[in-house]
Amino acid sequence: MKQTGTVESTSGGSASVRVRRSSSCGDNCASCGLNCAGREMVVTAKNKIGAKAGDVVELEMGSSKVLGAAAWVYVMPLAVFIICYAAANAATGSEPPAVLIALAATAAAYAGVSIFGRKNANKYVPVIEKVIEM
Repeated sequence: MKQTGTVESTSGGSASVRVRRSSSCGDNCASCGLNCAGREMVVTAKNKIGAKAGDVVELEMGSSKVLGAAAWVYVMPLAVFIICYAAANAATGSEPPAVLIALAATAAAYAGVSIFGRKNANKYVPVIEKVIEM
């Protein structure tokens, strides 16, 4: 996944880069009506090429890493909910306790995802690949 941004500051081997968030409507926000145009955020990126403040740069993060992170955040807790609901419903024979058990398991799954994310945050850092403009 590639993205373009402007370096705001540098520190050691990293840089703060202002990027425009990608939208799911392909940046044709008028067509989807979600009013997502113009949203920007600052990300910390590895600065292996020595980009300086004010440079327009290209950032890259492997697509497999982005998809893997999305799976951990979205798919895994949903799978936990479904599996725990089915198991609890089969064990208790009643829906209300099964829902409560599945919700508790889903909360625990989100806590686990959060801990995993903090421990592995350095694996999900974009890298400045090249300077487009100085």
